[in-house]
Amino acid sequence: MRPISFRIWHVKLKRLLRVNAIEFDVGEVSSISFLHPETKKFAPVDMSNKSNPFGYGGPCAYLMQFTGLRDKKGEEIFEGDIVTWNDEMGQIAFEYGRFWFVNSLGWHKTSLVDSQVEIIGNIWENKELAVQVEPPVPGISIEDMIEVYDKFHPKSGS
Repeated sequence: MRPISFRIWHVKLKRLLRVNAIEFDVGEVSSISFLHPETKKFAPVDMSNKSNPFGYGGPCAYLMQFTGLRDKKGEEIFEGDIVTWNDEMGQIAFEYGRFWFVNSLGWHKTSLVDSQVEIIGNIWENKELAVQVEPPVPGISIEDMIEVYDKFHPKSGS
């Protein structure tokens, strides 16, 4: 089982911060706590306003999940990280219940091998490197993409 961990991009502080606690209200994220870098005290963020493009967080913070993988330098890989993988640059996204490597050509199922991935930035601090994340190829469902990928990329031992 992978470790469960989150971070936020705090809009006002313009920093990535490790999440300490998440509160839910009827299945929705309502509040997040983090250790404030200046006061060194735990501070809450109200997440009840769903106005951001990821569906979580208000104007103050954006929530990102740890993939369970580390890059070749040992750094934890989170959604929103910009990485190089197999000589391609792209970013990590979480959509349809999976983590994806997204490059300029579109969505790819993650089968990232830690030793091949290197974090080179993130979508918040390095916007010039970010890939425009758009839905998969029009007219082709995610399920179809996964089925085709799995057909041509069998799991080891299959």
